[in-house]
Amino acid sequence: NFALLDQIEALKWVQQSIASVGGDANNVTIFGQAAGGGAVCRLLATPLTEGLIDRAVIQSSACTAGEITKEAAHTSGQSYAVAAGCSDGPNQLDCLRKAWPAALVQAQAVVNRTSAYTGTTVLPQSSGAAIADGNWHKVPVIVGNTRWEQKLQNQQLADITEAEYEAMVMEDYGELAGPLVL
Repeated sequence: NFALLDQIEALKWVQQSIASVGGDANNVTIFGQAAGGGAVCRLLATPLTEGLIDRAVIQSSACTAGEITKEAAHTSGQSYAVAAGCSDGPNQLDCLRKAWPAALVQAQAVVNRTSAYTGTTVLPQSSGAAIADGNWHKVPVIVGNTRWEQKLQNQQLADITEAEYEAMVMEDYGELAGPLVL
């Protein structure tokens, strides 16, 4: 969860520094698009941002996806390291630090990774669960979508059947999809 921790530190810095540039520490809006929108979801769900956020904008992202358990993150990380050419063992971290960038990029294509994991003090619940349970920072939120978000992916799905679409939506959203989506 280092990326999330870095974002939290940035918000603390904003609180400490915003007045020096004429800003208002009680009027901080965070914005994220696509993966950044997922980061906004996590920032709203972590207890570590209490009092740091006053408004949020989530663009082209669902707060219901993207996080995994700590155990699953460990397994995914091990698979990623091996795919990058760094075998399991005491030298794995050193190997990753010295790995050729192309090997790291190629490993990303092989192993599905996520940027955050749950079940910790940083992110006790997934952002979707936190919102559903009311365990999020209740600030005004705007949610939107980019017109051509994932245009290439959408073009690849141009020939999808109605049944395939329904199956895909149900896999992503389950019973939350409801009759309005399907």
